[in-house]
Amino acid sequence: MGWKSYLKNTYLRCYFSARRTQNALQLSLFKARNEIRVFGIFHVRCFFVVGFVFFLLLCSGSSVFAVESAGSLDSVQEAQLFENAEPVKQELQAQVEKESVGFSGQLQSRNWYAMTRDWLSGHGTGAKNSLTSLTQGNLFLDVRLKKGIKAFANVEIQDYSTKVTSGTSSLSTLFAVKELFIDFNANQAAYVRVGKQLVQWGRTFFWNPTDLVNIEKRSFLDLNRQREGTYGTRIHLPFGAEKNLYFFVSNQQATNLDQLALSSKYEWVTDKTEMSVSFWAKPYKPMVVGYDVSSRFLDLDLACETTLQFADSKPKFELKNGLASEYRYSGIIPRVAVNATKTFDANYKEQISYTTEIFYNGLGYSSNVFANPVLAQNLVSSGQIESMYHSQWYAAQFLSVSKFPISDTTLSLNSIFNLNDGSFIVSPALNWAIIDHLSVGTAVSFFGGPKDAEFTYSGSGILTELSLTAQF
Repeated sequence: MGWKSYLKNTYLRCYFSARRTQNALQLSLFKARNEIRVFGIFHVRCFFVVGFVFFLLLCSGSSVFAVESAGSLDSVQEAQLFENAEPVKQELQAQVEKESVGFSGQLQSRNWYAMTRDWLSGHGTGAKNSLTSLTQGNLFLDVRLKKGIKAFANVEIQDYSTKVTSGTSSLSTLFAVKELFIDFNANQAAYVRVGKQLVQWGRTFFWNPTDLVNIEKRSFLDLNRQREGTYGTRIHLPFGAEKNLYFFVSNQQATNLDQLALSSKYEWVTDKTEMSVSFWAKPYKPMVVGYDVSSRFLDLDLACETTLQFADSKPKFELKNGLASEYRYSGIIPRVAVNATKTFDANYKEQISYTTEIFYNGLGYSSNVFANPVLAQNLVSSGQIESMYHSQWYAAQFLSVSKFPISDTTLSLNSIFNLNDGSFIVSPALNWAIIDHLSVGTAVSFFGGPKDAEFTYSGSGILTELSLTAQF
């Protein structure tokens, strides 16, 4: 082969090799363009999807981002908040430690007209019907000093005017200090109250067997009356928020140390149930122990109190050979009060409230002693008639309808029954709040049952009342 043929073959090999390289490069470039186009379309679509979701989150408020932002803000400002906590605490403490003197009170004008049972039945002339007017004022003084020291006073003035239809009349003015005490504490570990005070013991509404301290009981015909306190010293030892221990040393009518009375109560809370155990002791007097519990079952608020007294403290009368003779119960004497309260929704939430209560008084009479003139006379002359605690079995009901028949009025219907002698009192009442702090009330009490019984022995038939109360 000559040199011309060699050059020709070499040229052809280089040419075809270059064409193969060019074709391979074009094919690679074509594949690369396709891949880039597909990759770009995919990422563009992803971008629009993510952007659309982000736009929806922004339009809906995006609580996720808000929480994260709030968390970030909290973490950033947490140190500043703790740095500012001490001045806030000092400011609150300064408000609590601020000394102050406050005055408040109420004025009442009350009028009763009492009609006898005989007059209502047509057997009397109405000469024993009576009209009583009462003007009463209560002044409350509240003094707050530093270190949790507090002083409180409740002073009451009453002016009575009673006129009987037959012509007899009487006027009287009474002044009483209902409460007067001082509070202080020992490093917030023990709280002490010294003076004349009301002690809130007992969980039932009307009868409170475990109230071993207060000397004045509730009045059925005047449930809102300001009761008189007891002289003594109360010590409260809290153990957290669920346990409390109380002591009360009473010096009511005491002239020597051996006439002091000691009461104590320990209470605790478990879930929705509150319980307490208590006792009362005084030299030469029978000791009393008590237990009370309150809880909620379904829609009912339930409460129960019971005491055991280890002897009878007051003599009773029985008829022997036609004469009144004294006797006392022996052994352990129980007292039990059971209470249930239910509220109902009508036009307003909890507009109707109904409470029923049963009381067993082991210290009371099991029969109607008023039916015997000899025993009744001895009861009256000895002053041993304790209304609502005279017999062994009682029941009471308390119904209240707020904002009825109009929004500013409250209608109530209360009743009490002596289950031993069959006497009872039924008392409907209506209270109207004319303006703020000024109200007018009216009530009618019906006395029924046998003629000679606890609630009818005095001859009462119907008692009407009209009152006006102003608070300031």
